[in-house]
Amino acid sequence: MHITLRQLNAFRAVVTTGSTAAASQKVLVTQPAVSRLINSLEDAVGFKIFVRERGRLRLTEAGQMLFDESERVLDAVDDFGSIASDIREHKTARVRLVGSPTVVASRVLSSALAQFVEEFPNVRVSVEARTRLETEQYVSGGISDLGIILMPTDHAGTDCETFAKSRMVAVFIPGHELAAKAALTLDDVAPHSLILVGTSSRVRILVDNAFYQSGLTPKVKFETRTSITGRNLAAEGVGVGLVDELSCSNIDPDELAVRPLEPEIPLVYGMLTRSGAPSTPLIACLKEKIAESFNARLDRQ
Repeated sequence: MHITLRQLNAFRAVVTTGSTAAASQKVLVTQPAVSRLINSLEDAVGFKIFVRERGRLRLTEAGQMLFDESERVLDAVDDFGSIASDIREHKTARVRLVGSPTVVASRVLSSALAQFVEEFPNVRVSVEARTRLETEQYVSGGISDLGIILMPTDHAGTDCETFAKSRMVAVFIPGHELAAKAALTLDDVAPHSLILVGTSSRVRILVDNAFYQSGLTPKVKFETRTSITGRNLAAEGVGVGLVDELSCSNIDPDELAVRPLEPEIPLVYGMLTRSGAPSTPLIACLKEKIAESFNARLDRQ
């Protein structure tokens, strides 16, 4: 099987624009050339990538899987220009971090990165928000140097060490009837319209198991990709969010009330590195800053 970057770039352009005509303008070749590149890619992989629907091209299920993997390849190629620039300018120190959207968007991680670059001002840091599986794959494949993930994990090709413990909390607007209690049980929150992360996430599995063991059925109003989105929806007064406490750092108490759950639903975080990868002072320092920031913020809340 021989697949070229020209094919993958044409593939990306068709997916993002929805047509070969628009894609041709993006990759600066003719429309027939784009069609030939897509056809040759389908021949190479041995399955249909697109189907035509109402005049537009739509990815098949297999095509979507191929696109997700091709994005990893093209992201790495796009990154290569920055690497070459660093070498040319004698700024070769580089750290690549990957984690869930909730982790990447958290103030806790931002604080850790700020402390890290203060100590190493010439280091270039890239931060990727990816799914759990992609985080494991990025680290095991050497695309990222360090990953932050919810435990447990047993992904081949990675080593993981636990570094922080978070927990699920309930969030809602101030003045809500639940605000009268210092801590909440699942019995307290079950009758309310709930905002939960999606069913495919490890956090949701833990929450669903807790409700199941309590003999309760949650009234799910919203399902979100991240705890941060759930927190923001709760601040709009549309329901009670059950979110990772990590997403609640530095919130305004006049905007959102936060209550712990009893019994606790713990969330344990670990840092992933590639198996056999040599430890470097940069990675060791970054791991230390992240652990310190996470534990300091989570202990205060």
